[in-house]
Amino acid sequence: MEKYLSLIKTVVSPQEYSRTKYTVDEFCKPGGVGHELQEYLLKRQQCMDNWANEWWLNDMYLNVRIPVLINSNPAAVFPYQGFPSHREQIRFAAKFIRGMLDFKHLTDTRTLPIERCKYKEKGQPLCMDQHYRLFTSYREPGRERDVQRTDLGFMGREYIVVACNNQFYKVDVQREGDELTEADICLQLSRVLNMAEQESNQSEPVGLLTSQKRTLWAEQRERLQLDATNRANLHILENCLFLLCLDKPTVPSRCGIQGGMLNDMTARTHHIIHGQGVHNNSANRWMDKTIQVNISG
Repeated sequence: MEKYLSLIKTVVSPQEYSRTKYTVDEFCKPGGVGHELQEYLLKRQQCMDNWANEWWLNDMYLNVRIPVLINSNPAAVFPYQGFPSHREQIRFAAKFIRGMLDFKHLTDTRTLPIERCKYKEKGQPLCMDQHYRLFTSYREPGRERDVQRTDLGFMGREYIVVACNNQFYKVDVQREGDELTEADICLQLSRVLNMAEQESNQSEPVGLLTSQKRTLWAEQRERLQLDATNRANLHILENCLFLLCLDKPTVPSRCGIQGGMLNDMTARTHHIIHGQGVHNNSANRWMDKTIQVNISG
């Protein structure tokens, strides 16, 4: 609080500073509100790994009722890859999946090297807890507050879900205890692509439900679960390792005042964040899954 007072003194009038200092003194005095709060935090610290995490998670994410699309879900654009054909797209996707599974093996076996600070407090070990939740967590919508599920387990769910043409397909990545090779995965993705092309007009774009306001989506999810088939399909989606989205090509963005169209970083960022609309790739998503890998043709 002394640091707070020293900083605020430079930006307020003497009268404002005097009032602020009085408030701070009242807050910090023995038996005051500040003392009581500090004691509460010390007790909370004794029974939690991180006393602030639950409050921060609820306030910043789970209590928020606006759509996770754009407003909450982070995204990263990888270096551009050009695919002259669907075959090349699928081969790249299979290689990417194989790499993801290799990384998952490191998290499952707890052999992932500890990350450390590189600059301030150089060498200080960083918390690795988030790495071990990448393949085992899911954001479940709630009427008043979402639930971050982290109880999906580490072993035994060896399948992913592939989204293609706004449809979802369960794809095993393990056979009789052995992980599939890159060639095996490529074959399965080819089958998915063929089925998706044949069935493209037979299914509703249910992925759009996850892009709605959270309370509305929670209510609709409850209605879906009343049907046994829907309930089973939701279970598959929510418990998969991650989602692979085989997307349509990125829609180019308008380039400056000249009005030309360009498939640049701006266009690819729009693609990865929201799918560029319902007529492009926005329905080819399941926004509640922790990891979605989007690869466009």
